[in-house]
Amino acid sequence: MYICFNALKMGFKAGLRPFIGLDRIFLKEKAKGQLLVDVGQDSMNHFYPITWAIVDKETKRIWDWFLGLLKGSLDLQNREGYTFISDMQKGLIEAMRTTLSEANYRYCIRRIEDNWCKRWRSGKLKKLL
Repeated sequence: MYICFNALKMGFKAGLRPFIGLDRIFLKEKAKGQLLVDVGQDSMNHFYPITWAIVDKETKRIWDWFLGLLKGSLDLQNREGYTFISDMQKGLIEAMRTTLSEANYRYCIRRIEDNWCKRWRSGKLKKLL
């Protein structure tokens, strides 16, 4: 199930930064599966929900579907100038390459820091990050 309210779409187009964060959240209670979300950021650095979807699992095919719908909803048309950020979700990088190839894609520093600290728990390299 994919949801994109017109008011949120118009708000994004009316003046939010060309920055979109992508994430997924596990649903546990009655509704099993995952919630895929994308959020924007306004001029005061507040998060702004744009679209979301409930899916059974996270795969490249699912991310292709979600990004395709997002692209159509926001009329992105593979334009340069948009930056997407995420936590390296399964299949998302490949889906970005095929669905939004001209957009910029970055990793969340929090995830990079987690992986970095697993390898170098202390010392000079941790401080450099």
